[in-house]
Amino acid sequence: MNNEKQYRFNNGFLGTFEQAIERGMFSSIEVAEVPAIQYNRVKYNRMNASEQEVYEERLRDTKTEFRLYVKDNPGQFVIANLTACNYFDKLWELQDIKNNPDKYCNEQELEHLFKA
Repeated sequence: MNNEKQYRFNNGFLGTFEQAIERGMFSSIEVAEVPAIQYNRVKYNRMNASEQEVYEERLRDTKTEFRLYVKDNPGQFVIANLTACNYFDKLWELQDIKNNPDKYCNEQELEHLFKA
């Protein structure tokens, strides 16, 4: 049994990121640096001065966010993990190799690539 986490996507599809990528639901990926925490004014105002300094330091910290952009809605993206983005990259490259074989390698190398 497959133990991968399943997600419900906006188009009603229920499945894993891998299945969604194979269905061609995404058009591109982006790696973005975003704040580690979101600013909360109410929480900040309730803190004393030393707690506020620690909070401000955490606001300056960033984390890496991996985004898969939805094909049908150009501005919409899904936050994915690194594994899903690497899988998307691999499939995208294989698709490009199939469409433009002369750009990458000779015929024997292509046969070896698509046997696996």
